[in-house]
Amino acid sequence: MGMMKQIFHSPSSPFYNFGMHITLKRIPRDEFAKFIRKKFGESGLGVEGEVIEGILNITKGHPYYTQMLCQKLWLNPVIQGKKEVSRKDLEITLDEALN
Repeated sequence: MGMMKQIFHSPSSPFYNFGMHITLKRIPRDEFAKFIRKKFGESGLGVEGEVIEGILNITKGHPYYTQMLCQKLWLNPVIQGKKEVSRKDLEITLDEALN
């Protein structure tokens, strides 16, 4: 049992049945892709469609991991003064994140 489930679903917890359990669905892939492109664009960075597909394939659309990977992927090109995020940038960022 996960920590959050244990806190709210275990009869011995002080937070037992404290709130309603809601299962959230994944963000639809096309909506997530548009959001990622928009956010990179707002900071002056273009991002190739294959890079966005790569991000979502790696993270499986999980919001936390997608945000974490995108933040790291955004940082290096910004520091380097680039205007476009490439597939190579994604590979480098993934290596950095996994190390």
